Amino acid sequence: MSQNTLLYATSNPGKILEMRSILEHLGFEVLSPEDLGCETDVQETGTNLGQNAEIKVRAYARALLGHPALVGKRVFILSDDTGFFIKALGGAPGIFVRRWRDGETRMGDEEIISYAIAQMITLTGEDRTIQARTVLAMTILNEDGTIVEPVMFEGSLDGHVLEQPDQMRIEGFPFASLMFVDSWGLLMGIGEQFPPHEKEDKLNHREQAVVKAVEYLRALG
Repeated sequence: MSQNTLLYATSNPGKILEMRSILEHLGFEVLSPEDLGCETDVQETGTNLGQNAEIKVRAYARALLGHPALVGKRVFILSDDTGFFIKALGGAPGIFVRRWRDGETRMGDEEIISYAIAQMITLTGEDRTIQARTVLAMTILNEDGTIVEPVMFEGSLDGHVLEQPDQMRIEGFPFASLMFVDSWGLLMGIGEQFPPHEKEDKLNHREQAVVKAVEYLRALG
């Protein structure tokens, strides 16, 4: 395992694929918790994106202490929390995308898509604006087992919600079929599938945060 190995602390397969597409061509190996057999059930009890991202990254750093594949290695650990904020709905779903309906029951991609359309059925024009936000927390598990205080990176993307979802789907990303990014002139899900060399001006909210984290990592040497 090289010094440029990162654990992306998520069970969302879509996020892992997205991060690999961003980071592998920059010389980083991206591992998932499943790759290391260290999947952890983390209770996201924070009240904002930053708190939840920090809770997750700290939990995974602790879970990796003493892992046989990592002994004597320095490992970068990243975790994010993402929310979608619709002003006309009071900022909903906010940080509760997967539990939007009642705050408790976990929703699948299609349920979220259908629920969003239903909630916004009477909204038009500016009332359909939406902002996607990501806060990424990064820590380092050092060779001696010490854990570095997490550093935060942020990204955001503005657009509006379509009146009907696009037919395309990206597993784990329901809003990819709903959110039209005004600055791109494209559906978010379409822009997200561009190859890395074509994405310089089409970075989504999460990618923006990851690029900032990579710049920080490179400065560390």
